[in-house]
Amino acid sequence: MRLLDRYLLRELLVPFAYCLAGFQIFWIAFQLSNDLALFQERGMSAATVAWYFLLKTPDLLPKVLPMALLLALLYALTNHARHNELVAMRAAGIGLWRIGTGYLAVGAVLSAALFVSNEVLSPIADEAAERLLLRQTGRAASTTPAASEWIANVNFRNESSDHWWRASAFHLKRGELLSPSVEYPAGGGTTNWLAAERAVWTNGAWLFLNVRLHMRRPPDPDIPEIHMTNRLVVAALTESPRQIQTEVKIGTMTAARAAKQLRFNLRDLVDYRRFHPHLPGDRHALVATQFHGRLAQPWTCLVVVFIALPFGALTSRRNVFAGVAASVFVMVAHYFLSQLGLAFGTGVVLPEALTRATPWLASVPPVLAAWGPNALFAALGIWTTNKLR
Repeated sequence: MRLLDRYLLRELLVPFAYCLAGFQIFWIAFQLSNDLALFQERGMSAATVAWYFLLKTPDLLPKVLPMALLLALLYALTNHARHNELVAMRAAGIGLWRIGTGYLAVGAVLSAALFVSNEVLSPIADEAAERLLLRQTGRAASTTPAASEWIANVNFRNESSDHWWRASAFHLKRGELLSPSVEYPAGGGTTNWLAAERAVWTNGAWLFLNVRLHMRRPPDPDIPEIHMTNRLVVAALTESPRQIQTEVKIGTMTAARAAKQLRFNLRDLVDYRRFHPHLPGDRHALVATQFHGRLAQPWTCLVVVFIALPFGALTSRRNVFAGVAASVFVMVAHYFLSQLGLAFGTGVVLPEALTRATPWLASVPPVLAAWGPNALFAALGIWTTNKLR
């Protein structure tokens, strides 16, 4: 790495750390003002509250990381411009793209880090934060487990394996089903249907307790063989508690809620698509938009560099402030279009007058809805940077 690159990165990373810490403090203060009464009711100590907010940090990163990077880039670039450093670099024959190489590398690294955080750290941290709140609830109330730990009336079908699940209740944390009944093929034309008092997930398989098993065999499937047993492990039923929870969350998600934000990680969406390879049009649009949106979201950090580079590199004092204002406006426009793309790709119901005037809005492809804003503003940044060369 050249001396120039080290200097530019040092001048960027220090304000970036300050911006990121500032956003984190602002978010914690905002959440404390909303949830302080809840924390006090549950008797949570200051250390427990601090640990809770640390666990919620991965959820915050997609919102604050791009904006913190944008502000840090603008600060660094305008600082260089104010001291005529950019003029000196360009007079020495160093092009704007060469100056921005380190910034682009930072954007790519942060995009990769955000992707890992979204798909690996965030689900683990969310579960840990929920367990922390549940433990505090138990200490404060000293009653039976909270009703929010149970999902009532579970009913779904794994279409790829032709497994049909029903249960009166599903426990989110223990992976336990109450009054489950499952219908599934057993090979050789045989179809099994079992009903049990409850089922628990143990050693990677479902253990059913107090089971009544109906086996419908050819050539006379209308007269089933009936078996009863206290314990039955069915290795063929591979749907894990996590996948059942995912099925319930995505299966009950409305288009209006899904259009507001990205709610599922890629692993959950892939499992849902594997269970339902032939989704109807509206559900396909919802799942596909969430999937592509999850892929596109981390790359906002790289798009931010393309946006900030030309506007922050304007050299005259008047142009510096105009460039900062323009880049912030462009970033806000990017966020607005990303939200619109999520809504249009999900297929929310739009006013009839709007769909009549612009019918293509009613059927925006999920790929375009998710990736369109990134592609548009990256192209805008590249074109503007080339115009400044």
